[in-house]
Amino acid sequence: MKVNRRYIASGLMIGFLLLVAHVYVSLHSTDLKPYERDIHTSPGVSGRDGQNIEYKVSSESLTNYSMDIVLDSSSHTLSGTLILDYVNTEDIDIGELFFHLYPNASVNEDVPGYLLVDNVKTKDLGQDLDFGFGNQLLNITLPQALLPGESFSLYMEFETAITNNDSFRLNFKDDPSLGLVYALCNYYPILAVYDEQGWNLEPQYFVGDPYYSDIANYYVNLTVPSDFKVAASGELLGEDPEVNNQIEYEFRMLNARDFSFAISPDYIVEQETFRSIPVSVYYLPRDAGNWTLTAMDITLYSLDLFSDLYGEYPYTSFSVATTFGFYGGMDWPGIVWIQSGYRWFETGIAHEVAHQWFYAVVGNDQIDEGFLDEGIVCYCHWYYFENRYNYMGFFEEHLYRTAETSNETRYPAGLVINRSINYILENDIDGSHYWEAAYHKAPSVLHLLRTYIGDANFFDALERFYTQYSFQIATFNDLIDCFNYYIDINWFLPWFNEGFIPEVELVAAQLENTTLSGYNLSLTLKQTGLSVYPTKVPFLIDVEGSSMDELIWVWCNSSTPTNIQFQFDKKPTTVEIDTTSGYLYSLNLLEMEPFTVQDNRNSHSITDTTDTDPTSSSTSWVMVSPLIISLLILIARNDRRKK
Repeated sequence: MKVNRRYIASGLMIGFLLLVAHVYVSLHSTDLKPYERDIHTSPGVSGRDGQNIEYKVSSESLTNYSMDIVLDSSSHTLSGTLILDYVNTEDIDIGELFFHLYPNASVNEDVPGYLLVDNVKTKDLGQDLDFGFGNQLLNITLPQALLPGESFSLYMEFETAITNNDSFRLNFKDDPSLGLVYALCNYYPILAVYDEQGWNLEPQYFVGDPYYSDIANYYVNLTVPSDFKVAASGELLGEDPEVNNQIEYEFRMLNARDFSFAISPDYIVEQETFRSIPVSVYYLPRDAGNWTLTAMDITLYSLDLFSDLYGEYPYTSFSVATTFGFYGGMDWPGIVWIQSGYRWFETGIAHEVAHQWFYAVVGNDQIDEGFLDEGIVCYCHWYYFENRYNYMGFFEEHLYRTAETSNETRYPAGLVINRSINYILENDIDGSHYWEAAYHKAPSVLHLLRTYIGDANFFDALERFYTQYSFQIATFNDLIDCFNYYIDINWFLPWFNEGFIPEVELVAAQLENTTLSGYNLSLTLKQTGLSVYPTKVPFLIDVEGSSMDELIWVWCNSSTPTNIQFQFDKKPTTVEIDTTSGYLYSLNLLEMEPFTVQDNRNSHSITDTTDTDPTSSSTSWVMVSPLIISLLILIARNDRRKK
């Protein structure tokens, strides 16, 4: 019997050591440590796994827009011709083409805007083509359907009237005290996108950025008064001599989703180069106090930062220009606009520069998934300030904002990130839903994801997203696939798809009996909100005799109270939230006072100490390992006696 006791004692000791190891690993694995990533300096080079990722689109196989345009500054109109060399890149026959006529959204303004199209023919002008008009649409019937890979060239003439209502992105403003600016975007018939849903024919909405286009090559000749300065999407190839106070500029841009201008006789112009690419900044005299040299510095820093993070800036020129409007800033390939007099122009420039990577190069359906590019780009400008100034204020400012907007008192159906503009309009949801979801909640959730998975996985996934889908149309699922390439985040998707963030309640915090030396802190948590899904919550533990609080992360996955235990060398006294760790708290936790730890060491110990991690299916088998080992030893001892 003495031998049996000795074996039993040995088994218990082994089990005890395993338990200690389990507790130690559990405690230390909950602390998410920052990681400084290894930055790649160009796209198409080896990624983290050594795999080469190359651009998949050649400009030689794309549709071409060739336009000759004249700006009449007295009537505020554009007259132009368009030759379209269309290539059927779909896998079905195409028998008709649809074009957006976005300026017709402003046809009812006091100074109306419109886009008229006439004289639609084959490119050689030998055959008239049947065409018709719809809701901001032009449709042209082709003489015969095009097979996949076939091309067809056509000619049309158009006239665009420019509204002076700057609530439209295409506008002009002539103010004697501020200056004259033409902001010209989507001023020409632009092909609708054909995708798995068919032709995307939505009109210009007044929610979000309601534009969606494929990449193409642009060859644009623009004639303007000779004293006007022109900021353009593309590279300036040349200019013709002045004739009758008019001058013609020749531009080209390959692999672009559209082609835009900002034009003014009043611009002050600064020019620099970024990695041999010409960079220009255009601003009005009223903006000189803030913009002189500073705007160029912000632009160059942004281009450098995002080129290092995601891949080289792919175009042959870049411009930033002040315009008039309501929007703060707008992005177009190769050019961005910043609202004149905009107070937060540094944020605006960093944000719009980032759009060159996410929307200009990696395209997406901004009506179905407008949050995709805006969420990423908002986080890019957050990161700009973190990288340049070590400023984390954007996340801290959004703690309460996200908690309040993801609450049924603000939006009864919740604030869902992954929601289309069509859904918002069809269900008569306030348009602020899109603004809050795409520009505020989405980057907050991305910051939480970065906190959970670490900098390396987070930024490598975004780099992969950029290089994998350059010059294509990407979806939210494509983005998730890029994250899953490095680490499984499927469990995290409810943060994008649910309307409410988890409302976690700290039910109890108490010291319990333990066989270990030190203090066993037992936390009891549950979810009480309308959306229940896995979340890992950070808490700060105040410990006696220590000047530093200890940070722990605790899983809470259920509306049923769950107990989790942590071991401390010194006595824990209070539990409170940590607003600097990157977590998105519900309102009840944000308003929680420091929670006093109850000393119940004379009461019964809590036996359920499982820290339920949804990313793992393992169980805490080490909690019963002493009994198992003891039983195995007894069986072995009895077997030896029988022999």
